[in-house]
Amino acid sequence: MTSELKELLPEPVEIDESEILPPPKKWSIATWVIPHLVSIQKYSVIPFTVFSALHLSSTIFVPAVAGPGAGEDVFTMARTIYQAPGIEETMVLGAAGTHVLSGVLLRICRKIKHDSEYGKQKRRSKAYMTEAEKAKDADFGLGGFFSLFGFGSKQSVVSKKFGISPSVFSGYLLTVLLTCHVASLRLAPLLVDGDSSYVSLAYISHIFNRSPIFTSGALGLLTAVGTYHMSSGWLRILHKFSLNWKRAAYGSIALTCALLSVALSKVGSLGLQTGFMAAKFDAYHDYFH
Repeated sequence: MTSELKELLPEPVEIDESEILPPPKKWSIATWVIPHLVSIQKYSVIPFTVFSALHLSSTIFVPAVAGPGAGEDVFTMARTIYQAPGIEETMVLGAAGTHVLSGVLLRICRKIKHDSEYGKQKRRSKAYMTEAEKAKDADFGLGGFFSLFGFGSKQSVVSKKFGISPSVFSGYLLTVLLTCHVASLRLAPLLVDGDSSYVSLAYISHIFNRSPIFTSGALGLLTAVGTYHMSSGWLRILHKFSLNWKRAAYGSIALTCALLSVALSKVGSLGLQTGFMAAKFDAYHDYFH
């Protein structure tokens, strides 16, 4: 059998470009919103950390080490810096507000992303995670106190009960505590006098001697929650998940709280104010109480 070769005319071939070209990138929460919110939340902590360092130095570290006299000098200098026009609105209120708002929006967006990908199903159990995975998981926070002694990280109670990480929980609690703190020491004097220039360590001494248990408890809780939130937050930003770094974080929390108790005892030795200043401080203290 013989085969014959036939000449064929060339014919154009139609190709569907959608089959060879990658699909155009679509705007989505996962690819655009979440990364931008993460960046905003991360970098908004920098100015507030600078403010916190100045404020804690003048109200806790210096008074505890060098006494209330030196503390008052540093307090006046620090207040001049962070209450300068434009600085307080951006470095303190603006940065804090941006950090909180971006955190709330980030949590909402991540929930929307999770529900769109996996539905309403619960997240997988963390019971069988390795220690390396637990160290990086936000739900384990700093791992718990006993993890410092080699007993392994434990999932936090707030994560189990409320479905939020210790960092998020401490952030929400810190927002409430800071609002009360600002209202008492900044807003009340502004509403009474139009400025807060009379607020000093003498004012702290006055309200401490008026209500020592309440003042100690309120400032102690604010300090503990604030140092925990900032320490754990910076470790996560810097990707420091080792046990040594977590021990350092717990050490900074304990040291700051210990210095607060020393500072309160020294500042409290200034006693109650009398006369004009006592009436002024009482008006500040009683405005929201």
